[in-house]
Amino acid sequence: MAVLQFAEDLTDRQVAAMAVRAVGWKYALGSELTDTGFDASALSTFRARLADNGVERAVLDPLFEHCEDAGLEMAGASSAPTPPM
Repeated sequence: MAVLQFAEDLTDRQVAAMAVRAVGWKYALGSELTDTGFDASALSTFRARLADNGVERAVLDPLFEHCEDAGLEMAGASSAPTPPM
């Protein structure tokens, strides 16, 4: 879920809505088509639990790096423009 949120640069509420209505998201998340989703606050609770245990960077950074290495475009990533040669 974090990868999809970061890739599309969405808020927690937008992610919760996409998990309910977007078939592609349901497929990627392994959800049933009839899945009713979750409360958006679950995402911030998850991130808070990671931070409370000091593992947020250790968990999320390698995940995002792997996605970028695989060629996935990440809308939430800030990228500096490439200087002209």
